[in-house]
Amino acid sequence: MYHYEYVSQAKAEPYRNEFIGIIHKVQNKLRPHFTFQYRFIGSSSRDMITFDSKTNKGFDFDVDLDVTNTGKQYTAKEIKQAVISAINDIAGPMGFAPCKDSTRVITLKKKDHQGSKIEYSCDFAIVRTSVGEAGSEREYVHFHKKHDDKRPNSVIISIDRPELPGIGQKKTVRQENEENIHNNHAKPHRSIS
Repeated sequence: MYHYEYVSQAKAEPYRNEFIGIIHKVQNKLRPHFTFQYRFIGSSSRDMITFDSKTNKGFDFDVDLDVTNTGKQYTAKEIKQAVISAINDIAGPMGFAPCKDSTRVITLKKKDHQGSKIEYSCDFAIVRTSVGEAGSEREYVHFHKKHDDKRPNSVIISIDRPELPGIGQKKTVRQENEENIHNNHAKPHRSIS
């Protein structure tokens, strides 16, 4: 049975500020390579964070890291690895466990001193917002860990913005989805993959 309780804004604020501090340090560390903006999403953006007091999961924040400028071509995998490395370098000395890398998010957890209970955590999703004829679209960067970089569904697409000078024409995610549907009869997805 679940025993959900709300985390008060006053209780959540110091943890939110701690994550903001980590994000700012990650931005500074990665600025020579690429930049990103961040946005708290989900329940933490509405001050409606809940947790189950009967479990060891604590409560979490969800943050989108929106890559805005790379200056050169990086694959989604390279960007994700750079973000994970920077977060680990900055948050490790602060007592956080190493990041957990999943297909869509990077999870940073703070555990109690015994390491058996998660006190609080943050899920970071790397996204790219593109503006087109239909308005803005948010695309999530993810990496299919079961495939290598040479297979068709692995992460190969650059995060470079096409309007930057000196960058060759890249297929958009929409163009790739349409090709995949045509070639594989697959369903379209919204991920950079």
